[in-house]
Amino acid sequence: MNPIVQVEVGKVHVIRIPMADSDGDPIQCRWGNSTEECGSICARKGPLRSNPCELTYNASQIGYHAVALVIEDFDSNNNVLSAIPLQFLIHIVNATTPNLTDCPETPVYIGEWPQDSCIGVESNTTMHSNIQIRIPCKNTSTTLDDILTVSPTGFIRGEIIRDPSDQNLYTIPIEWTPGSDQYGINQLCITPVDSQQRTGSQVCLTFQVDISPPEFVHLIPMGLVPATQSLWIIETDRDIVEPRRSGGVHIRFFERSSNEEVYRIDVTNDTNVFYQPRKIIFFTTGYTWEQVRINS
Repeated sequence: MNPIVQVEVGKVHVIRIPMADSDGDPIQCRWGNSTEECGSICARKGPLRSNPCELTYNASQIGYHAVALVIEDFDSNNNVLSAIPLQFLIHIVNATTPNLTDCPETPVYIGEWPQDSCIGVESNTTMHSNIQIRIPCKNTSTTLDDILTVSPTGFIRGEIIRDPSDQNLYTIPIEWTPGSDQYGINQLCITPVDSQQRTGSQVCLTFQVDISPPEFVHLIPMGLVPATQSLWIIETDRDIVEPRRSGGVHIRFFERSSNEEVYRIDVTNDTNVFYQPRKIIFFTTGYTWEQVRINS
């Protein structure tokens, strides 16, 4: 988690707190409620969603405000296995007075992986990828100034590259060679900062070192799909285990040309999702797919 989260006064902000568990146990966040957990900063700062962990914060007074949370994992009988305290500061600043050409919206992560993606990587092998950030306004003087990262040991980020054909798109190359001692979960969290010193929402990715992903052995449908396609089947070479979390695990559909999400289905509690030992079957009933012509 970034140690300081900057927000503008007079607005309600949703602050996402990343959580992950190497054993796949159910995890939740809650407010600290004793001096052992939160010392002198135990006051609740707003509505808190337990999973995914999201704090809805009303930024009413300029200055620094401390937040103290506890993140817990549970066994199958809902008994607490462990508890980890987390403290950070919310820095409330004056809203900027934009010029006519400044973008009123904060920069957004578009990336190569969706937010909360889980990516398998091998130890002692260098992974190369790109972080992509977009300034969400046309004809603007606002640029990307920096990205703040909370990253695993050995993570390397390159210089910010502005796309010559799309002046609002920025790419930051990254590379990482995890060691064998970094087996399991490692998280990368990204927060973009624009030239007005406003921060976008934090986005986190989870890397699983030396935990190989399953292989797809059969997919239905394949190739060009009808506009009314609603049945989808994914078959893998390993058993598929239904998520233990109560929500927030999705299958997402993205538009290829823009990489924008167009549809999602929650695989934890949707009645249109069915599990078999090595197969997941789901339905997108009622959604019409838009055909896009690809020029050769």
